[in-house]
Amino acid sequence: MARIQIEDLGETAMSALQRRADQHGVSVESEARDILQNVAMRPQLKSTGWATRINARFAHLDMPEFEHLYSSVEMLATA
Repeated sequence: MARIQIEDLGETAMSALQRRADQHGVSVESEARDILQNVAMRPQLKSTGWATRINARFAHLDMPEFEHLYSSVEMLATA
């Protein structure tokens, strides 16, 4: 079983963690463990650049005047 110690968490974070633990009826340690396990088990999202995200958001729109930009962004994204 792995162990970690967290120092200098800060009063605000500790208070929020205590409130969450109280709401769930568990100890602060148990709440912190659950949070860490949930976050650590999430799949990592592939990081993309801002231009690729903008292109993906607006690609469904029919805007022929911007088609030359789509191909440029796609070329940059694959480079």
